[in-house]
Amino acid sequence: MEDRGIIKGYTAVVEPAAVRCEVLAFIYVVLQHPDDRLHFLHRVQELPEVLECHHIAGEEDYLLKVRCTRIRDLEELVSEVIKGAPGVVKTKTTIALSTAKETSVLPLPFWVRLSTLDKGKPVYIPVQSNEYFEDIPGQLKNFCQFNLTKEGKMTVSFIKDKTKSKEYKPLTPKTALDLGLKSIFTTDRGDLFGRKFYETLLKYDGIITELARNRQKQGLK
Repeated sequence: MEDRGIIKGYTAVVEPAAVRCEVLAFIYVVLQHPDDRLHFLHRVQELPEVLECHHIAGEEDYLLKVRCTRIRDLEELVSEVIKGAPGVVKTKTTIALSTAKETSVLPLPFWVRLSTLDKGKPVYIPVQSNEYFEDIPGQLKNFCQFNLTKEGKMTVSFIKDKTKSKEYKPLTPKTALDLGLKSIFTTDRGDLFGRKFYETLLKYDGIITELARNRQKQGLK
């Protein structure tokens, strides 16, 4: 999955409190002109305190997620570094009092659990669904199949337990049929089936007759 660009890399999840980096803040940034964007982003990339940088819609241009050791460090980061970055005309800082949830796990519809040679240490593989599979009615089974293609690509197949089709209920208890050449079947209600049967029969009769004539000329049965 690294070759396909799905997995960008691997990292360890560090507890902020354990390394005394508990000050979490979000900084809204307004730039003076769109031309200042590249210079600002280049400056942000150099700051280890900035964990995330998002281009957002609304009055502000960017939203930064930062972590610092102390409030004093945050003040210095905002006042001297962020506000001193090229093109920055306004900032607004919001400090998080506590964090109920913080994760880098993407909201993918499926995660496949695979056992490894290390007991109690499985791996989880994210799997993206598709609209065709989602539109199929039925109950998703707790089972999947891995397939390896000739090109060396691996695909994952899921299985659904489809509901049984409804029992067929005829419109009438009985139907009378008349067999003919122009139309193969004509019902007592006037429905015609196989209207071009006779034309099709003549077409293939001519083909078969010609083949039989050629085989006879060649002395074949």
